[in-house]
Amino acid sequence: MVVSRQREIIESPLSLGHDEKIAYPLDITNWGSDPTVITVAVKDSEGEDVSTTHLTGTASVVNPTTILLPFIHSLVAGKLYRLEVKFTIDSNIVECWAALNGEE
Repeated sequence: MVVSRQREIIESPLSLGHDEKIAYPLDITNWGSDPTVITVAVKDSEGEDVSTTHLTGTASVVNPTTILLPFIHSLVAGKLYRLEVKFTIDSNIVECWAALNGEE
């Protein structure tokens, strides 16, 4: 199995308006398939975990190479966040990330 060392999600940066609530699909083909033990976090620009404020629900596996992320919401306009997604594939723990831009 070839695991990608490119950790930044291709769609990064993602922009989300304050009133929007979106559950993004994440294509994990570059890392493999059949992910397990999925965790998702949103961190503010100082590295503080603000997931409880900006995530609702849990991640789920849609098909062998797609993870549906929890809903991301309530980002503050003008603030920058970091979305981190960690999962296990074939006993390897990998983590990818995306910049999140809060917009009006």
